[in-house]
Amino acid sequence: MLPQMQYTVLFVRGLKGAMSEAELFVMRARLQGGILNKARRGALKLTLPIGLCYSESDAIVLDPNLQVQASIREVFRCFEHTGSACATVRHFHQQHLLFPRRIRRGPHQGELAWGPIQHHDVLRRLHQSAYAGAYVFGRTRTTKTAAGKVHIQDLPRSEWDTLVKNAHVGYITWEEFERHEA
Repeated sequence: MLPQMQYTVLFVRGLKGAMSEAELFVMRARLQGGILNKARRGALKLTLPIGLCYSESDAIVLDPNLQVQASIREVFRCFEHTGSACATVRHFHQQHLLFPRRIRRGPHQGELAWGPIQHHDVLRRLHQSAYAGAYVFGRTRTTKTAAGKVHIQDLPRSEWDTLVKNAHVGYITWEEFERHEA
């Protein structure tokens, strides 16, 4: 092959690779834009915390299991009374109350499991805005390090992409949620 022709072939191959990268970037940006638009309308289905689920019409409703509802309400009631997540855990242990969890993986995926409540369980309930009937998208930012490790960072409320108060039924009011946050 002539040297001039060799450079032309390499240039065209390089151009094809660059075009593919540009096309992938545009497609990724369009997909992310579509997800963000759907979230801003409150139409994006998110993973819901225990005690909330989707109805057949895709509306967010309280879990139909009354024991689950009672357990979630007891967490909020006890925290309002004591003002402490540790005291809430102690109350559950002293009363021999179990706390529900949904199994996320494996052959029993989606099933309900009951076990002792942990401190982090109480903190998750207190800081989860869905329990106050709010639809929230973009509370965290996920990045990857050079080593491939995933890092999730909580964002301040002013940086959340979407916050729709009273979007669905909840266990507590927005004012109670803000008191818990404080």
